[in-house]
Amino acid sequence: MVRTKKLVQHYNEVQSQMDAIKRKKKVLVSAQQTSETNNTNHWWKTPIHQCNPRELDELYSRISELAHLCHIAWCKKIANASSMSALTYFGNDHHRQEF
Repeated sequence: MVRTKKLVQHYNEVQSQMDAIKRKKKVLVSAQQTSETNNTNHWWKTPIHQCNPRELDELYSRISELAHLCHIAWCKKIANASSMSALTYFGNDHHRQEF
């Protein structure tokens, strides 16, 4: 009797684990399908030779904007680095010269 109860309990635990695995699998499959659907809409994944002139113009505009933003960020970083080195060098007043 006790052994039967333990076997039933073990069976129920294994069944619960299997149900949980099935639920996780269903969620993962659904997420994968959603991801595959979304990936087809990414403009940067379309090969250039498959784009029409309007899409190529849009691609060029987006890449130009990205390049411009990178250039601005780079210039700001250089300016900040230059001002930091100037502050370090001229940080104490006895190195400054007045004109």
